[in-house]
Amino acid sequence: MKMNTTPVAGPLPRFLVATLSCLALLTAACGSGSQSGNSVANQATATSQATATSQATATTRPTTTIRISLIPTTSNAALFLGLSRGYFTDEHVNLDTTFIATGSSVLAPLISGSLDIGQGGPSAGLFNTINEAPGKVKVIGSVQTAVPGEAARNQGVLVDAKLGITDARTAVAKRLHVAILAKGQNMEYYTRLWLDKSGQANATLGYEESSDVVLVNAQNPATIYAALKTGQLQSGLLVTPLSQRAISEGLAVPLFWLNEVSPGASTNLFMASAAFLKANGDAATAFLRAYSRSAKAAESALAAGPSSDAFKELISVTAKYLTTDAATLTVSPGYSVDVNADDLKAMGAYFAKIGRLSGPTPPALSDYVDLSYLQAAQGR
Repeated sequence: MKMNTTPVAGPLPRFLVATLSCLALLTAACGSGSQSGNSVANQATATSQATATSQATATTRPTTTIRISLIPTTSNAALFLGLSRGYFTDEHVNLDTTFIATGSSVLAPLISGSLDIGQGGPSAGLFNTINEAPGKVKVIGSVQTAVPGEAARNQGVLVDAKLGITDARTAVAKRLHVAILAKGQNMEYYTRLWLDKSGQANATLGYEESSDVVLVNAQNPATIYAALKTGQLQSGLLVTPLSQRAISEGLAVPLFWLNEVSPGASTNLFMASAAFLKANGDAATAFLRAYSRSAKAAESALAAGPSSDAFKELISVTAKYLTTDAATLTVSPGYSVDVNADDLKAMGAYFAKIGRLSGPTPPALSDYVDLSYLQAAQGR
């Protein structure tokens, strides 16, 4: 793999490498009844056949270099593990990787065709791009998913501990100011969802000072942490390890965690250039097949626990790619390529409703979600 450490969107502060994070979604299914044994056997047979077919195909396919931009966070631990173990090489895929500061910066190069695959969260910016340049960018899978549980609390809104605000009701009563990364960022939607689920559906949320909960913009989670520490901000979006640090220091307390407000949330996506998909559809399928294998390996390592060799390998490999200290890393579960289309649809509708979109309606899912490559990778 060729690793280009020059960011697309200007110099990337090294401290930011361990602080930015994106989450995504999780879908699950289970069988029941007397057919469960046959279902497991059939699934195992299908998986074995799909693996054999992919290996036979990979041996005859020339290596394809994929230009990909990644956000340098632990959300990519599964991909780093797959690279280290040679899963992408097995699929005859070479990743020419560039680190970026924010997911929004991938949209322009994806449209122009100078980038093949990028990652980022759903946002008003993504929906506007789809509306304004229809057919140019496709969502082909997800990076990581938001799953319930304490271990997956890696992104949320924390509030200054001195304010005594611990729930939505008191946040509204005190007109709390919440720092997010940008107008139309997905955390704006999830903050609205938190208010609604907390019995504050009538509370207003916006950038106007008259709002019940006031949004403000900040450059990144690192600047939010620093501003909380100096008392310049009341609350804001923090991610691991900053969220854990703020709590352990007694600096802030959590208002909500994204994985608990919206389990299965679609917060980090693989997006591909339509031109790349047209010219290299087989390579896109191979990439997703390798990433699916990587995601399963990462989940297995996390399940094995910190004392296992697999877990230590996951942390060590991630630290190497992020050029940071392994002792500072927290890797959360939820690696999956599955896409939660319902979450995307709901977010698009919300941003259309509050006027964050350039047009009156969000794009239809069929305009920008193409799961055919993922289905081919999974043998479906």
